[in-house]
Parts: sequence; structure tokens; C-alpha cells
Amino acid sequence: MTEITQLLAAARDGDGEALKQVFEDIYPELKRLASARLAGARAGHTITPTVLVNETYLKLSGARRLDLVDRRHFFVCASKAMRQILIDHARKANAQRRGGDQAAITLTENISGELGPTATLLDLNDALADLGELDANLHDLVELKFFGGLTVDEIADLTKRSARSVKRDWSRARAFLHAQLGQTAAP
Repeated sequence: MTEITQLLAAARDGDGEALKQVFEDIYPELKRLASARLAGARAGHTITPTVLVNETYLKLSGARRLDLVDRRHFFVCASKAMRQILIDHARKANAQRRGGDQAAITLTENISGELGPTATLLDLNDALADLGELDANLHDLVELKFFGGLTVDEIADLTKRSARSVKRDWSRARAFLHAQLGQTAAP
């Protein structure tokens, strides 16, 4: 059992400091992932990688029941929390602008291309919900890669699958999301 898994077990058993220690140990990695995720955001975007990671910590540590099993489960939950935070942030910004100028999102391998001028983070969230109804594994993959910022190799390692299999599923998920968003998927 790895140190992270042991700390998560201690957190499940009521050790309040264990989850703090997990975040301290993984903070640099989470910040790197958040930085990668936010790299394509438009200039003037008010959420920073530090804010995203800190809000993720607050969201996870404030959960009434947090049964994190291992490193993989931690990253799945952290990716979901980051997604929720980004979606909430986009909704607040959208409400302030009354539906105006949201930043375009990206779904390319390195998260640097564009879907198009009309696709927003909220549109992606809706399409992702539809994907989750069809295939929960593809939904989780998108959360890990797009919202969590993990690479294909990191996802393969976490899910105990081959990178080739993860790439194939990423292509399927992207094609579905692009179709839902009315865009043409880049190769």
C-alpha cells in the first residue's frame, strides 16, 4: 500500500490531518494539472491554478462523507471537484454577463485547439452529462483529461489500462462531444 493510500485510509478512519497531508504531498501535481487545464483559458480569466487547487481542497475536505480508496480514486474525485468548480465559475460569470461572451473551450490532445466560437464550458458540461448516460467510463476519462488535466499516460497508469486503449477512448469521447456541440472533431 502506498503512502497516499495509507493516508486516505487514515482520513476515512477520522484522522483530519491525513487528508491535509495527502493534499500537501500531491499539491505540486494538482497545481501542474490545474495549470495545464487553465492554459487555454482566455486572458482575464479570474480563476488561477492556485485558486482552483485550493477550492478543490476545500470542496473535498468539506465533504460530509469522503471515502477515498486510493490514488486513482483521489484523482477521479479531484477531477470531478475541479469540473464542478469551473462550471460554477462559468455559470456565475455567465449570470453576471447575462449570457454574453464566454471563453471558448478546447478538446484537443494538448488542450490548445478550439471547438468554435459558440461552444462554452456550460455547453461542454451538458454534453458531458449526455456522454455519462451512454458510457460512464468515457465520462470519467473526459473529467480526468479535460477537467483534471491528466495526460494519457497518467490516466493509463491510474486506470491500469494501456495508453493505446486510453487514446482510443479519448478519440471516441472527443468525437461524441464534438458531435453534441455541433463541431467537427480534429484528428
